[in-house]
Amino acid sequence: MPEATPEISVVMATFMQDDFAHLRATLESIRTQSFRDFECLLVLDGPISVETHAWLQELVAADPRFRLLPQPENRGAAQARNVGIASARGRYIAICDADDLNHSERLEEQYRHIEETGLDLVGSWYRVIDDDGQVIAMRQVPVTHRGICRAACCFNPIGNSTVLIRTALLQAHPFPTDYRSRELGEDFDLWIQLLAVGYHMGNLPAYLVDFRMDKQFLRRRSGWRAFRRDWRNKSRAARLWPWWGWPVSHAAAFATATARLFPDFLLGWVYVLRYRLRFRG
Repeated sequence: MPEATPEISVVMATFMQDDFAHLRATLESIRTQSFRDFECLLVLDGPISVETHAWLQELVAADPRFRLLPQPENRGAAQARNVGIASARGRYIAICDADDLNHSERLEEQYRHIEETGLDLVGSWYRVIDDDGQVIAMRQVPVTHRGICRAACCFNPIGNSTVLIRTALLQAHPFPTDYRSRELGEDFDLWIQLLAVGYHMGNLPAYLVDFRMDKQFLRRRSGWRAFRRDWRNKSRAARLWPWWGWPVSHAAAFATATARLFPDFLLGWVYVLRYRLRFRG
C-alpha cells in the first residue's frame, strides 16, 4: 500500500553548533503535538556531532513520522529549510527553529484556523524564553492581514517559528538564499515579497511557541550589515501602505532600522519596548 500523505510537514534545520539539549526539547515538543497527522523533516545542515546523530537515528527508528535529510556541507538556514520544503509531502508546512518550543496544541489550532479562514499563512503570538527556558517576555503581533501589512515597516510581524503556510505556495516561493551564512532576515524578506503580490496572512492571538533568546541574540541583530538588511526589507514593506501614507511608513522604516546601529544595551531597550506593544488587529 502507498504511504499515506500527511496533512502537515514540519520543516526544521539544525547544524553543528546547535545545543543538543535544546534540539531534543524542540523535537519532543513536536513529537507530542495533539495534532498527529504530520511528518517532521529535519535537515542536517552539514556534519553534526556523533552524539546528536546517534540520538536522531534512534528517534527516526522509533517514530517514522520523523525523517533526516543530511546535507554534505553547511550552507545556512535558508538553503537548509529549502531542502526540507522541496521534500515536503503535506498540504501545509510548519516552520520550526531548532531551539524553539511548540506548545502541544500549536499544529491543531493553526490547522483549524487556516482551514476555516482560507488564509495563505498563519502565525501566532509567542513567548520569549532564555537559555534556561524561563519566560522573559510575551510577544504580541498584529492579528489581521491589514495589521500585518501596516506593521511590517516597523518590525517583522510574523514570527518565523510560528508559521503554518500552504506547501504549494512555499515551494513556489522558497526562502531567499542571498543572505550570508547565519545572517538574519530571510524570513522577513519572504513575508514582504508574499504580501506585496497579494497573499493573505494572519496571526492567532494565542501563545503557541516559545522563542529562545540566547546570549548572542542582540549581537546578531546589530551593526552595519544588520542595518542594511533591515532597511532594505522595511523600506519595501513601507509600500504595503496606501500611497498617501508612504511618507509616514518610510520614516518609520528608517527610524526602526537605524536602531540596528545602537550599542547592544540600547538595542536591548528597543526590544523591551517592542515586546510591550499590544495589538487588537
